[in-house]
Amino acid sequence: MKKNTGAQLALYPAPVIVVGAMVDGKPNWTLVAHAGIMAHSHLMLSMVKAHYTNKGIRENKVVSVNVVDASWLKAADKMGCVSGNKTDKSEAFAYTLGEKGAPMIDEAKVTMECEIEDIYDLQGFDNFICRITGTYVDENVLTEKDKIDYINVMNRLSVDCDCDGNPAEPDVHDIGILASTDPVALDQACIDLVWQAEGNESLVRRVESRDGLHTLEYAAEIGLGSRTYNLVDLDA
Repeated sequence: MKKNTGAQLALYPAPVIVVGAMVDGKPNWTLVAHAGIMAHSHLMLSMVKAHYTNKGIRENKVVSVNVVDASWLKAADKMGCVSGNKTDKSEAFAYTLGEKGAPMIDEAKVTMECEIEDIYDLQGFDNFICRITGTYVDENVLTEKDKIDYINVMNRLSVDCDCDGNPAEPDVHDIGILASTDPVALDQACIDLVWQAEGNESLVRRVESRDGLHTLEYAAEIGLGSRTYNLVDLDA
């Protein structure tokens, strides 16, 4: 039986990204967790109005969306701890300007350059409706068919987000490293392995209490991938 816990946002976990924009002639970066898919061609960035980066996005109508991975997670985290209103973050990353003029982080293995089509104002947030104009991918994470290899590291799994400065100690430890060209199948396999793991009670309870599986259900519904998969054990 489900219990109504009130109007809580429950679409977590979500990928962490660093958004880049030119502000007064310099690149500025900010860590963003509120981003979502609107169609295969569009995404939305929901950013507090006070962000310094918003000024550049509004003025230039272009933005980069840089997907964070473990190799530069610490540097990305710093972009959420200091404000461009007080600190010059222009030299935080080596960058390249995209075809539309948005600064793209060289270290990011996947970056989308976007044009702003609309801005929706809601409860102190600028919600930028972004049309993807180009997706730049490091050749090292592409397959021979130019598809992206997605990798999940299932190690020290805590119920708390990576963004939590004092997360709970992990209840599930080393499960392994999973990879796929289908991000939906990959995440479904990870969920299934967590469900089978010893000491998984806190993780299962957290996912179910937030209706976390809806993310996978919707991703499959809009065609991002399939929830069916064949798990191949390379150590076997």
